[in-house]
Amino acid sequence: MAFSKDGQYLIAVGVEYGSSLCVYEISSGKVLDMAVLYDQYTNKIKVDPNVDGTHIQFITVGNNALLNIWRFDTQRQKLIFNSVSQPEMIKHVNFLTADFTGYMAQPTGTYLIVIGDSEGALVAYDQEKNTYVDLGTSRGRLINGPIGGISIKNNIIVIASQEGEIKTYPIVGHSIQPEDP
Repeated sequence: MAFSKDGQYLIAVGVEYGSSLCVYEISSGKVLDMAVLYDQYTNKIKVDPNVDGTHIQFITVGNNALLNIWRFDTQRQKLIFNSVSQPEMIKHVNFLTADFTGYMAQPTGTYLIVIGDSEGALVAYDQEKNTYVDLGTSRGRLINGPIGGISIKNNIIVIASQEGEIKTYPIVGHSIQPEDP
């Protein structure tokens, strides 16, 4: 589940109708729109904090490198869906959690979706370029075990494994600076 930035809406995934994503209006308790997810196992919903206006943008991540970008138009009360294609090399990986960077200076010149996976690595996606990008970690393991949590603030990324290990890495330019060996 995830609340919209303004707290007026709740986005949730449930099992009704064979697994569905619903947008609820908090004040009325009504479902405003929903989408059936079919065979998509969703592990995390994350609202994009960088988007303002008459819509809510959010992502869902899940098994088999599932990344979907959603937009809910609050005036028309309609969900808009965009599925992201996975590169062959990561289709076997389960995406477990995600966060958004702040605006990153050139050469990136945008902000990224950073995703923690079941192998202890991070994957990044650039929405403007519609492509996965290298964070300078070369798909290496940054933490022991699956990544259970990510938090990004002030060019610092904190990742936590599902086993309780926590590591902090600076984001310099457009890459994550792993610890020295």
